[in-house]
Amino acid sequence: MDLFFNIGKSYGEYFLGLEFENEMDGGQLDVWEYRPVDKADNYSDASEKYVNSVDGYLSGSLRSFDVVPDAFLLFTADYALYWFNYLAGYDVVLAEFGWNYSGQLNAARCRCYLRSFFLIMKILTSFPLTS
Repeated sequence: MDLFFNIGKSYGEYFLGLEFENEMDGGQLDVWEYRPVDKADNYSDASEKYVNSVDGYLSGSLRSFDVVPDAFLLFTADYALYWFNYLAGYDVVLAEFGWNYSGQLNAARCRCYLRSFFLIMKILTSFPLTS
């Protein structure tokens, strides 16, 4: 679909990417109806099955829009298992702040991967906070 590419052209360097499907990992932990992994033999097996399942879902979902996944960065936000979101194909993983967790704890758990950090800094410095 040309929509995404037209947006990219219109916003130029300010178009950082597409936010797509939040809380994939949280859904695994919260036992949603759709869970990427229902059964695994061990932690390594669960990790591999999860990453492959989410990667396949992302690729299939994006192909339904006729968009090449590598054409722009993919963003997501989650509250758990951040590293596995990243391994499954997201370029930017943002930590969700909520419940009784401190912001410092969520940020530490996410580790704000270097690529994500620089993109967040670009967002913060690109838009003035004046009204």
